[in-house]
Amino acid sequence: MPKDRFSLLLSFLHLANNEEQPPRDHSNHDPIFKIRPFIEQLNANFKIVFLPGKNIAIDEAIVAWRGPLKFRVYNPDKPDKFCIKVFELCDSATAYCCNLKLYTGKREASVQGATFDVIDRLINPYISCGRTLYVDNFYTSPDLFTHLENHRTLACGTKRANRKNGPPKELMPKIKKSDRTVNALTNGNLN
Repeated sequence: MPKDRFSLLLSFLHLANNEEQPPRDHSNHDPIFKIRPFIEQLNANFKIVFLPGKNIAIDEAIVAWRGPLKFRVYNPDKPDKFCIKVFELCDSATAYCCNLKLYTGKREASVQGATFDVIDRLINPYISCGRTLYVDNFYTSPDLFTHLENHRTLACGTKRANRKNGPPKELMPKIKKSDRTVNALTNGNLN
């Protein structure tokens, strides 16, 4: 198919009714209104096609984006400095994406915080099934881990030293800089 024909057909492809979209200044405005049905269908298909194993992980992925977009993210450390951030829940053994959420800018977070809300939304279909969630230090918090433990889901992650509600410094082992092979091994609750 010629490029011009493809571009013409693509311009008529719509995934949502534009007349139902709230205006930008409205409180219910959705920045991804036009592709939300597609994202929801993707997530539904992810759940139908594959059941994740015992170990799952949540992390971010980036999609390079140079066009104008209100919620694009600038990261000078990445090769693609402007991008769309995507939060993904993946199976650890196969790297299959089981659930995803697009970052659409700052929103009002719950009392627990924005990272808690992201994890809670992504893991919700797979909670209370005896799985273990692995996260990096961006998501690690005692409140989140306690919440997951109360729902029969274990969690493992590294801790940032400046994170609120972390274990007291007295409980953290003193590690010399030269001993970087294993930082700490701990069982049980760190509170």
